[in-house]
Amino acid sequence: MAAEKQDAGQLLLEALEKRWKNYRVELKRCRAEFSNEAVHDLRVAVRRLLAVIELLNAISPRPRLQKLPAPLRTSSMNSTICVTHKSCLPNSPK
Repeated sequence: MAAEKQDAGQLLLEALEKRWKNYRVELKRCRAEFSNEAVHDLRVAVRRLLAVIELLNAISPRPRLQKLPAPLRTSSMNSTICVTHKSCLPNSPK
């Protein structure tokens, strides 16, 4: 049972790392190429990252995961990310 729990925990941590990397890739893409497709892909990356974080917090609450960056904290961000976040606007400081 302990090995199964460790394996599940390791899978979740790997999923978190994968989703975080994907989020960063999509954020950079959105900054470089402000298009409907880039915004959509960033929204999807955010939703997937938040899903893994919520799952991890449900299983094993971690204060560090509860301190999300401001753009990820807002629940309405899924519908407005990139549109309202000035770092995604073309020619904005990165």
